[in-house]
Amino acid sequence: MKKTFETSDGATLAYTDEGSGKALILLPGWSQSAAMFRHQIVHLSKSRRVIALDFRGHGQSPDATHGYRIYRFARDVQELMQHEQIERADIVGWSMGASVAWAMIDLCGTRQIDRLVFVDEPASVMRQPG
Repeated sequence: MKKTFETSDGATLAYTDEGSGKALILLPGWSQSAAMFRHQIVHLSKSRRVIALDFRGHGQSPDATHGYRIYRFARDVQELMQHEQIERADIVGWSMGASVAWAMIDLCGTRQIDRLVFVDEPASVMRQPG
């Protein structure tokens, strides 16, 4: 089921919510969307609740006037969890989605995360000196 919610800073975010049971949140990479997980959603939602987020300005989420930073994306995921009344979830981060999951840990520790899976995580998202 396609859904939307409004973040604390006024952005509207779209997401897919299928199945029931323990929550699994799928976070796509930069310029990707929840649609990239369509096959995984069909399979995994048979045994659990699967949520796939379109980050602001990605997929079905409209462009926002601000907030295109990894830490804001992490806050968006936390607000989605609050909106859906999810206390803890397993999280799969693909590419930039992995960076968003790390930012969630940096902001609040692991209190909202049971398990993490990183797929094609970038070695670095910042320029390294030297």
